Amino acid sequence: VFASQPAANLIVVGLAHQQGLLPLTAAAIEAAITQNEVAVDTNISAFRLGRRLAHDPSLAAGLVGSDMPPEPAPLTGAAAELAARVSGDRLLDDVLAWRIPELIAHADASYAGRYVDVVARAREAELALGANDTRLSRTVAEQLFRLMAYKDEYEVARLHLRPELGNEIRNRFGASARFSYLLAPPTLKKLGRTEKVAFSERAGRAMFATLAKGRRARGSLLDPFAHTDERRIERALIDEYPALVDQVLGHLTRDNLDEAIELLELADQIRGFDEVKLANVARYRADVSDALAAYLP
Repeated sequence: VFASQPAANLIVVGLAHQQGLLPLTAAAIEAAITQNEVAVDTNISAFRLGRRLAHDPSLAAGLVGSDMPPEPAPLTGAAAELAARVSGDRLLDDVLAWRIPELIAHADASYAGRYVDVVARAREAELALGANDTRLSRTVAEQLFRLMAYKDEYEVARLHLRPELGNEIRNRFGASARFSYLLAPPTLKKLGRTEKVAFSERAGRAMFATLAKGRRARGSLLDPFAHTDERRIERALIDEYPALVDQVLGHLTRDNLDEAIELLELADQIRGFDEVKLANVARYRADVSDALAAYLP
């Protein structure tokens, strides 16, 4: 994908990091790339591409034969207005370029605005501190996005309705190729059926279209999925993390900047689904408690 071997190696580093195979934070890896002062933008882009590939391996098909990963489309409308509220550098701009539109699609512009407000506060703290880079605000932007773009039933439906999935399958296996969705609906899990159920492409898309339209009910009394432990905790984290950011920023100094970044990147360990995710959240909260005790004066 990239013309240089070091950049290609950093794709592998990004994959390994996102899969939890490296005992380093993303902020530490990007800081090392920046300090090396060699092709910084390209190498950070390669590292981030590797992280994205870990979540969505289908991206690799679109990169075959290209010299560089696809650039995000220029922001327009509400997304552009929101991005303009953050005075960042190129690296922070790149982080926001696809996350803001994704959050608008996940919910709406108001939801994305909540995200931008927190990132802007982190950026303002960096500027007040005289920091030379955007490591802190990028960490906040990346971790808060992960929490706010949580993969509930509505978001999974939206993502499966993207045309790229069907297009890729038919490009690989022919125009007549058909596929099924293997799903485990919560209603069946409550009845004790844990195995996944196959839905035809047509039935699956119809179900996803209905679900995607219902996303405005997310978290409300009308949301049939809102009351599981996982969903309640996911919504709680969206409030907890900005509160943590503000607490960290309130005691930020030049001397504890690296410590602050490491503390705010602890959210990176919140991964998985169901019991795995709940266990990771419990570990995250315990780690934040310990880190705050050491960070606060």
